[in-house]
Amino acid sequence: MLSGTTSRAQASHGARAANPTVWIDRYREPAARLIGEAVGSTFAWHRLAVLTDTIGNRLSGSPALDRAIQWAVGEMRRDGLENVHTERVMVPRWVRGAES
Repeated sequence: MLSGTTSRAQASHGARAANPTVWIDRYREPAARLIGEAVGSTFAWHRLAVLTDTIGNRLSGSPALDRAIQWAVGEMRRDGLENVHTERVMVPRWVRGAES
């Protein structure tokens, strides 16, 4: 039974593997444009520098993480993105107690 299932899976995979680029072809040109913009621009590096230099560490549940989230939401809205919002989540965090 197992060998029959395996051979069907291999046959099905073999059919897809024969022409693996069919579904990828439509993404080649937009991907090349995105990659070209990413490597030809310092925009992302500057944005990362602002995040790390002005907010710094962003530990789970920390005030710095809250500031970073609000900063990111503001940046995305300034970039013109729509439906930018946050959602409440439960994030466990460790709080150091008194030393013994």
